[in-house]
Amino acid sequence: MRDRLPMVFSITALVVAVLGVTPLGEAAWSQVLPRNSVGTLQLKRNAVTSSKLAPNTVRTKQVVNSSLLAEDFKSGQLPAGPNGEKGDKGDKGDRGPTGPVGISGYEIVQASATVNANSVLVSLQATCPAGKKVLGGATGGAPGFFFNSSVFGVTTGANNIYSVIVTNTTTASRQVFAQAICARVAG
Repeated sequence: MRDRLPMVFSITALVVAVLGVTPLGEAAWSQVLPRNSVGTLQLKRNAVTSSKLAPNTVRTKQVVNSSLLAEDFKSGQLPAGPNGEKGDKGDKGDRGPTGPVGISGYEIVQASATVNANSVLVSLQATCPAGKKVLGGATGGAPGFFFNSSVFGVTTGANNIYSVIVTNTTTASRQVFAQAICARVAG
């Protein structure tokens, strides 16, 4: 019996293959899956592609209005304007209200100091002129410095001082600088 099992599988596979392409096989298949029995619930997402559609299966009534773009049409399928020209230019609209000025009066303010060997300078400050705020800043010096910077204001919300705490880890005094990028900011 054990020797006959592969033979039975082979014959079964042959019968299925032969009947699958014959009218008898198609009739048997239609009994398993009747005609028009597959609907939207049985289809996987993106299972039906344009290559699987028969010609002229999608008609005008099935296309949602305004869903097609100019690139969906072949060249010459869309009607051109009179004499192939563009339409008339429309009327100019009213001028909108003037917006805020934004950023103006840009300038860089620099402060410098000498930091003693192996010491900390608690606060090196670059202060923007009155009416201007710090947009950013930079700090520099010779190798051996560690910087910790922050922006703050003398009065609440001023944000007009770029402050740096500097640590000199070398054995000599060094020059260090702080630069504030300042400007008037509208709004």
